[in-house]
Amino acid sequence: MPKITLSMIVKNEEKYLKECLESVKDIIDEIVLVDTGSSDDTINIAEEFNAKVLHYEWTDDFSAARNYALSKSTSDWILYLDADERLSAKSINELKNIVTKNDLLGFRCVVNSIDEINGKPNFMRYTRLFHNNPNIKFNGRIHEQIDDSLLENEYKILDSNIEIIHVGYNIVDGELKNKAKRNLEILKDEYEKNKSPYNAYQLANTYTTLEDYDEARKYYKQSVYKNSLKKEYKAFAYLNLSGYEYKKQNLNEALEYLEKGLKEDPSNPLLNLLASEIYFRLNKIDESFRYCKTALLQNIKVLSGINKSALAIGLKNETIISKGIYSSILSSNNIELNYFLDVLKNENEKLYGIIKKLLENKKFIEHEKDEIVRMISNDNLDMFLTLLERYNEKYLALEILKEIYNSFKNNSKFLKALGLLYFENNFLNEAASLFEESLILKEKDPASVFYLVSVYLQDNQLEKIPALLIMAEKEFGNIPEFNSKFEILKQKLSTIFKK
Repeated sequence: MPKITLSMIVKNEEKYLKECLESVKDIIDEIVLVDTGSSDDTINIAEEFNAKVLHYEWTDDFSAARNYALSKSTSDWILYLDADERLSAKSINELKNIVTKNDLLGFRCVVNSIDEINGKPNFMRYTRLFHNNPNIKFNGRIHEQIDDSLLENEYKILDSNIEIIHVGYNIVDGELKNKAKRNLEILKDEYEKNKSPYNAYQLANTYTTLEDYDEARKYYKQSVYKNSLKKEYKAFAYLNLSGYEYKKQNLNEALEYLEKGLKEDPSNPLLNLLASEIYFRLNKIDESFRYCKTALLQNIKVLSGINKSALAIGLKNETIISKGIYSSILSSNNIELNYFLDVLKNENEKLYGIIKKLLENKKFIEHEKDEIVRMISNDNLDMFLTLLERYNEKYLALEILKEIYNSFKNNSKFLKALGLLYFENNFLNEAASLFEESLILKEKDPASVFYLVSVYLQDNQLEKIPALLIMAEKEFGNIPEFNSKFEILKQKLSTIFKK
């Protein structure tokens, strides 16, 4: 039976390493573990599994460390993993069958990045298993690659269904940003030496994690400039470029990037969902629902593993269904509403029951109110805000939104919705404060301007209106749908101020 080496580079991985090694202990003949300076229990854990532990001085070069590990590997085949990864138990038999082949082969594996926090599971296909050969080398100081070397040495690279579970993304936002900061300088230096589309793409992803969207936009544009980038990566770059323009209310530019992205990868669920949102804003309702349904269909393919793309990022199905329900309510489209409700009933019957009661204006008992509070998330917030704005029991709706204020106080749509409920319950000071808060956030909801004017008029705070109008024109003057309503508002206000 051919032998397999598990090849790894690690530093301070006591949190993850044991589970990684447990997942492969029954099929691996040799563990070559290169440590780049651990100060925790990493080495002791590795030695429990009889690993060959090698010490290596870190030089800000992931490929150099991986190549050192390869140079010390003696088996017929190499499987390489990171400490925060583990081989899926269901993949062991396939791996055993693959290594019986004698040809020069590399095999792409499905790296399933668990992301329970953001609800975006990420499936990528990387070559992680290949026949050992002293001529094979990783390249790239960061986000290192093996494919070029395999192809140069006349290997065939084939797809497999071997699944590697990656848990390193299943962490809070702050930890992800710390990782991105650590990688940024290496990426910048690598890009200066090699301005390849792939390096530009990875640099853009890092800036996105760090929320430096101007820099991210610059490098995404560089990444799609040439045709060498994988189509799935180009689609993701266009997705982000479109999303940035959409947030700035530049709908035509957003649509232009979106169409380029869909041309590269029409199976991308996130692109289809963004298409649905943009077309809805452009009042192309039929197209909006078509893209929303396509997003759901493609998302199911991603989550089930049918989608074999090099990069497949999915969502919770409920996220897409919630968008469909939200759009159906806003457009008063009962046919589409019933379609998405039927899908939701099969997906989550409890959530379906709550939504039906809100739509039918039925009363809730106390524990059901608490249940609604627990159900509201970033994924379904727009839907719930729309339902609660239309719900007849205004005071109950107000109580629900008050309970989730701390979770969504940086969301302008949420602040607008809560402010509106305060206004409808005649709490003018609270309403004004929330509308004002929503208009100092980076992403603002233009509708808050009109509601805030109404509050100022009712509360006789006319002196605040001129400054508000100046700010609104500056912030939202590029949005046609806002401008038409804004001109009507200014005309009405001019008659009031003349009096």
